Amino acid sequence: MKHSATLLAILGVVGFVVSPAYADLNNLDIGGKIKAMGVYSNNTQDFNNDDDADQDAFARTEFHIWTQAELAENVSARVSIEGDRAWNSSDAVLDESGKPDSEELDIFLEEAFIRVADLYGMPATITVGRQFIEVGDGFVFGDALPFSPEWFSVLGEHEQDPFDAIMIEYELTEDWLLTLVWGKVVETRGDGDDVDHYLVNLTFLGLEDHVIEGYYLFTKARGGFGADLGGGSSITNSGLDLNHLGVRAEGDFFDGLGYHGEFVWQLGDEIKGIDQDISAYALEAGVRWGPESMQENNVSFGASVTYLSGDDDPTDDDYEAYIQAAENRVFGEIADFFQGLVSNNIVDSAFTGVFIINVDAEAALTDRLNAALEAYYFMADDDVIVRDASGDPLGRTNGNDDIGWEIDGYLNYEITEDLSAQVAAGFFSPGDAAEDWAAGNDDA
Repeated sequence: MKHSATLLAILGVVGFVVSPAYADLNNLDIGGKIKAMGVYSNNTQDFNNDDDADQDAFARTEFHIWTQAELAENVSARVSIEGDRAWNSSDAVLDESGKPDSEELDIFLEEAFIRVADLYGMPATITVGRQFIEVGDGFVFGDALPFSPEWFSVLGEHEQDPFDAIMIEYELTEDWLLTLVWGKVVETRGDGDDVDHYLVNLTFLGLEDHVIEGYYLFTKARGGFGADLGGGSSITNSGLDLNHLGVRAEGDFFDGLGYHGEFVWQLGDEIKGIDQDISAYALEAGVRWGPESMQENNVSFGASVTYLSGDDDPTDDDYEAYIQAAENRVFGEIADFFQGLVSNNIVDSAFTGVFIINVDAEAALTDRLNAALEAYYFMADDDVIVRDASGDPLGRTNGNDDIGWEIDGYLNYEITEDLSAQVAAGFFSPGDAAEDWAAGNDDA
């Protein structure tokens, strides 16, 4: 909490400096949104039709209220709160007394920041406070708690969590933008007792229709970061110091055909208190095509290939599994979000490296009805280790690397300008590798 106290002190100083600007309030925006959802899921924990323990049905309400003020020509402030409520307390996360945990379910602070542009004539924008930050499309950095919620019924869906952070965006030249971030992981929800991220990101904008970025991210994790995730172990108080070196690019080959690509290399001295050097990597490449003849209906098609490296020998001197320390991506609502089959958020990975092939399509079926479809195929880099009924490894493989495939579909209907309804469904079919991981269960 020492770092949090320091950040609060800085916020207090900045707030004192800009407080006279309240007299010159130019614009005040107040808004909000409410979402109610009902969810049903089955066979998403053990792929076993004979066991109803992983059958779940629940309803939730989520709301956001925000206010944003332009305090002066170059100073603005924003505060937002979020509320998450289960309709049945049995669906909630309970504390030791059996009551819903207020940190998970009640009202909590979502954003609270001050933004100052062109301070003292410098070409820089400084944002201080609780804020959302994302680099690129969130492949490496974008979510303060990438492993929250741990269980689907806690919040009902994966969501992006903000950082307590200081961010400086400095325009070096017309074509070069330097971004510096010190971000603290949220310490009042889920894991993350003491986790800091330090980011240096350099963006080149000198090519028309193209963006190229290079970055260095240092993650310092202490406490119980990653604890109690399904089937895995956590970073203990011995901590983790993790270095990321990455490069990404996105743009258009020509009108209607775009691309994106990213590569990140991880380095570190030890993992989970064990003297193992960290050397891991992840990469992704994809394209998106929007046919000119179908632009009226916003039709587009996408395809991408992703690879997350794995650790093929946990007894050697190297830890080679890519750690998703702050990513904001979900590779399949069931395979990734429910099961964590294709993620390694600082836990023992189920598979040694994972290839993820994704194709998607979206279109406006009418002026009010939009549809989207996502399809995934997952394949392990190495053959999966066979486990017994309790999930313990038996020390052999059987030549299976097929994790499975998934289809997720979404229909969104705009009832009025301010009201919409969505129906979403997902289906995951486990392959032989996922069957071995689930001790023989293979029900979809």
